[in-house]
Amino acid sequence: MKPVKTKTVSLTQLTNILGAVTHAQPISFTALTDARPRKTNLPFASVQKLTKVSAFTGTDYTAAVNRQMTREGNGDAPAFAAQERAWGNRISPALVSKLDEKTGQVRFYLPAQIQRASKPLYLVPKSGRLTAVPKEAVAPWLPKDKTPEVAAAQGVEKAIIYRDYSLSSLTTLTLDGQRYRIRQEA
Repeated sequence: MKPVKTKTVSLTQLTNILGAVTHAQPISFTALTDARPRKTNLPFASVQKLTKVSAFTGTDYTAAVNRQMTREGNGDAPAFAAQERAWGNRISPALVSKLDEKTGQVRFYLPAQIQRASKPLYLVPKSGRLTAVPKEAVAPWLPKDKTPEVAAAQGVEKAIIYRDYSLSSLTTLTLDGQRYRIRQEA
């Protein structure tokens, strides 16, 4: 098997690639996101986290939770029904758009049902660069894990985690056996 070459794409090209997805597909990506720390007494200007994620995009959230209920033996007639999307418009199974009211720009997101995620690498700005710090250095300001509450709301023991990632937070992505390096547009 030949090694796959990494292709560099712009956000616009990535939007077109994800817009062409027609069904549920496995996907993996690396995301650099805001860790959303509490600001009170935060000793850093910001806290970001770098995470490698294996997921499926284009999945039906309600069906995924109902399958999990069935796997866990919670009856033959699963009763979970997801609420309507609270924001954004689904363009394709792998792409959601949202109008930013402040700037008037349309932002794009990748909806993903998370299968596995690496332990995040926490990064803080130091001397004009992002520098890795141990989790213990930022843990007091990080939000608590809500996975148990999500599982309880879904009626399952193992929660189905579903996230929307801003395309601008993605650094790499693999879809259909093709690896992409994402070039952020200025």
